[in-house]
Amino acid sequence: MDRMNILTATDDNYAPWCGVMLTSLLDHNQGYDIHIWILSDNISEQNKMLLNSLDAAIHIVDLDEVDFSSWVPSLTLGEYLSRTTWARLALGDVLPADVHKILHIDADTIVLGSLHELYDTDLTGIAAAAVDEYRDARYLGMHGMYFNAGVILFNVDYFRDNNVRDKCIKHVEEYAGVIRFHDQDVLNKVFEGKVLFVHRKFNMTFCGDVVSDDIRPGEDFSKDMEAVRDGDVRVYHFVGKEKPWYLYLFRPRPFDRCWRQVYRRSAWKKCRLLTKVSSTRDKLTVMIVNLLFKIGVKSPESNKYWVDVYPDSRWNRLKSFFSLDSYR
Repeated sequence: MDRMNILTATDDNYAPWCGVMLTSLLDHNQGYDIHIWILSDNISEQNKMLLNSLDAAIHIVDLDEVDFSSWVPSLTLGEYLSRTTWARLALGDVLPADVHKILHIDADTIVLGSLHELYDTDLTGIAAAAVDEYRDARYLGMHGMYFNAGVILFNVDYFRDNNVRDKCIKHVEEYAGVIRFHDQDVLNKVFEGKVLFVHRKFNMTFCGDVVSDDIRPGEDFSKDMEAVRDGDVRVYHFVGKEKPWYLYLFRPRPFDRCWRQVYRRSAWKKCRLLTKVSSTRDKLTVMIVNLLFKIGVKSPESNKYWVDVYPDSRWNRLKSFFSLDSYR
């Protein structure tokens, strides 16, 4: 059985949502010997127990036990990048010598299909395979394609052979005032010219959610819509502040429903979803506004049925209609 190495990172607050993502990954990627490395920033013993219950080889790397001072001696830790970010930029140091490539997946994603095609990508001579974000990155001195760091297939040997960690540190030191998107900017600059760009279906974000006013002029989203139309989105990435684990969202996205399907059967199904509004008035406002959206806006006919199948009971359909997904 071929081995698939997966990398993700979380603190204790994000651990349930990371667990949901990993549950969806395992659902859709049978036939691999899956090893998951989790960069842990103070994850509780309860969440560690639940993560270890997943049907995969789980390796939890406790960052409290990592000597960051030896990696970033001239920087104040956390000034620009978090501990989990620094650990990701130093994969050659963090991972065992027998790990030669690894697929990093952010916790705020949902896996909807097989990742075999992506994982089997040949990385000979390149640093990573990733998805174009359509961002205009001239502020970094880049005029070409710019990748989103939510899903990246890393060539770990490239890290080891090319001193990637030290190059990242140098870039942060020299360009701290320019960096807008933390390690994503750092990796784009350090890996410039050494990235293989793959289909958007492996890290799907819809245009308004991902780049706002920073989109490159003249870009179109035909590949995105083709993937949705064909039901071939492999990973959906919930970029921005609105996440599927928040209740009472204005105009929830269809893929929120796919995430909640996995959540309800995961080991974290007893973890309560979060809310940004607390008063009855605010909740009613969200319900009414979403009702108006549902009445006035027709869902695109190009969306495949699996995008909208959740929920499957009359009561849950009613709750979904008003974006009132309490589940309790």
